Amino acid sequence: MSSSPVISAPPPVGVSSPVHFEKVLGVPADIFAKRSIQDHDDTPHVTKCPYYDNDHSRIMGPINPNQSSFEESCSGGQRCATQSLPKGLPPPYQLGGHVPTALEHRFMTKNLLKRNEVDLSLVDVHQGKEIFKESMKAMPDDTVYTAVIAKQADVESKRLRALAAAWELESAEKHAVLLQAIFKNYAKQYAESMIEASYFERVLVKRSLQQLEDDADFTVTMYSHDFAAYQVADLQLDYLEEICAEQKLPLEDDDSEDAEDRLKVCMDSILAESKMENTSTVTSGHLSRSAL
Repeated sequence: MSSSPVISAPPPVGVSSPVHFEKVLGVPADIFAKRSIQDHDDTPHVTKCPYYDNDHSRIMGPINPNQSSFEESCSGGQRCATQSLPKGLPPPYQLGGHVPTALEHRFMTKNLLKRNEVDLSLVDVHQGKEIFKESMKAMPDDTVYTAVIAKQADVESKRLRALAAAWELESAEKHAVLLQAIFKNYAKQYAESMIEASYFERVLVKRSLQQLEDDADFTVTMYSHDFAAYQVADLQLDYLEEICAEQKLPLEDDDSEDAEDRLKVCMDSILAESKMENTSTVTSGHLSRSAL
């Protein structure tokens, strides 16, 4: 088992040191050990509720707990504008207590959705911790649990992306050292025959020294971006796990299960679903041809 490489060049500004990178991300040997109801004035069976008339503040502002309920605000016992829900769908938010505003929903969504770019900085995530947690607490328990599982996969993806960028940088630096060794050991051959001496350069390195330096500069930028995305996702996962702990939701212990096994189970499930979809498509095609 090879040991973790040590990046010889000093880390760039804003990038953690190689030692910190190894502690946080791990090494290649163990990387696998770890979705409005529109009111119509001409609709006879739907009556607008006065509660919503010209009242945009309810959308952008919090609910006043002293305000009358939705049903009480409907005058004369008239039916408010509602829409029947299909069976199986969860009920809408119940008024009362803290109901997240539109801006809080947007912030929560930016924390949950999978994004390759860094939309939120660590400062944004730190300062919006309470907003994010209060918004998530308004969600059903199964939704919170699913959010944790999705964020765990997102964190692992970003961790491996940052790890791959670090190894790209290590590879560029080691090949630069190799190229310098070739220049040194075969200086005489370069002087006598450029074609013969450059054979080792083409076979072993395939890049000039300037190209390797350009690769290293690009990889440093890529690593800085990927590592920042990993740090943000990891902090968001910490907040989600705190919510689960506060609501006493059971979570699996990731350290007790090998990540490679979990990945295999996930891939098997995806392949099985794909096979079922293909079988269903073929069967439907046969039935259509038979009907013709």
